[in-house]
Amino acid sequence: MNPRTFQAIGRPESVILLFDPGRRVIGIKPTFPDDPESVRVMAMKDGYAEFILTEFLNTYNIPLPSSIRFLDAHVQNETLILDLNRTTPVKGSRKNGRTQTESQPG
Repeated sequence: MNPRTFQAIGRPESVILLFDPGRRVIGIKPTFPDDPESVRVMAMKDGYAEFILTEFLNTYNIPLPSSIRFLDAHVQNETLILDLNRTTPVKGSRKNGRTQTESQPG
């Protein structure tokens, strides 16, 4: 999660992951670390945040064959909304400073 988005949801220590299968929308909502369904957020020195989604994706059978960028990600009522219908593949990684979408020239 990029620094701006992490800040927009309040830089939480933990989040709860939500899924609307009919709309294919993921919600990421701040929660307390003692919530039994919470996922720990690892704040990085560069302002990014990371958390493990593998179990969540497997539970809801959400295939993500590669890194993707959500085209219409937004925060609504402290919940990050990610629409799986509006994504684009990403090449490279933020660690080497070469992240770009497939639609951009290489």
